[in-house]
Amino acid sequence: MGNLERLSIDDNHLVNLTTDIFKPLANLNDLRLYTNKISRIEPHAFRGLGLLEKLFIHRNVIRVVTVNMFEHLTNLKLLSLSRNSLTSIAPGAFSGMIHLQVLNLPENSLKHLTSDVFEGLTKLIKLQLQGNHHMMNCSTLCWLKVKARNKTTFHPPSCISGKDWDSVECETARAVTRTNEI
Repeated sequence: MGNLERLSIDDNHLVNLTTDIFKPLANLNDLRLYTNKISRIEPHAFRGLGLLEKLFIHRNVIRVVTVNMFEHLTNLKLLSLSRNSLTSIAPGAFSGMIHLQVLNLPENSLKHLTSDVFEGLTKLIKLQLQGNHHMMNCSTLCWLKVKARNKTTFHPPSCISGKDWDSVECETARAVTRTNEI
């Protein structure tokens, strides 16, 4: 199993991802955990997956993304957490993911989202937030507006869907760049 590059564990009623559960799979670059009942990801669950580029954990029941949840996934390029029960994401939760390009968070229950959640995502090119009912503060909206100007594909949350993006006001471009740039 050490040479396995792609693993799909769908509809298996997984509930927890325990510490070092994937450690023997060091060559894995694509992990799909669709439609399980995952509600808890223990610290270091992804230890040993330094080559992993794609992680799909959608259609589960994860409620919170913690700071250390994905800490060993420094090579990750795509993370899909869509259709979970996410209510919050800790500031800096994705900070170690320096290669992350696609972050899918649609169809969750996110209510508050601040720009520091996206801290360190310098290579992000696609962010999906539609289907959430969160209230974003001005700095988060400005951060998203800056990213949109920089050619990041942005699927907005329902609170700004259908509105003229240019009508979203920011304090000043200088303040946005200083406090929200990633």
